[in-house]
Amino acid sequence: MYKTFNVDINEIEYVLENLSDLTRFEVESAFGVDYKKEILAGINCAKEKQLIKLNATNETVGVFGLIEESKDVAGIFFLPTKNLCNGNMIKFLRVSKCVIEEWLKKYKLLLDDCFVENKKIVKWLHFLGFKVCPEDKNGKIRTFYKGNLQARCNDDK
Repeated sequence: MYKTFNVDINEIEYVLENLSDLTRFEVESAFGVDYKKEILAGINCAKEKQLIKLNATNETVGVFGLIEESKDVAGIFFLPTKNLCNGNMIKFLRVSKCVIEEWLKKYKLLLDDCFVENKKIVKWLHFLGFKVCPEDKNGKIRTFYKGNLQARCNDDK
């Protein structure tokens, strides 16, 4: 069983030091070699964030959270460690689905930008019910959404 905890800066640093290989590639591509500083700043400004751990071993498997873009729209992020693949995936999937459903009670739309090569994250997003944004069918980075896509258009007005 997983527990969620408020994120401690030391745990985030641990996660950033132990990112899965594809996630490390993704964040280096997006933020450069100094990605840790950029990610820490982003996580610090996140309105809601959760650190996911396994009860039995107290092993950190990743950080995922939410960054509010407006009152109706939020972006989600997930930074998995290499520990997630050590038999922890199914347990994590169950918990993350519950957390996403709770966030959908607060926000009309959840978004996540993802490298298409990061197959595990893409599968996770599909498992959670996210879809590729209709205007974003090509390229290496795609935006996935869950909820009312119209909320994004209403925000621009």
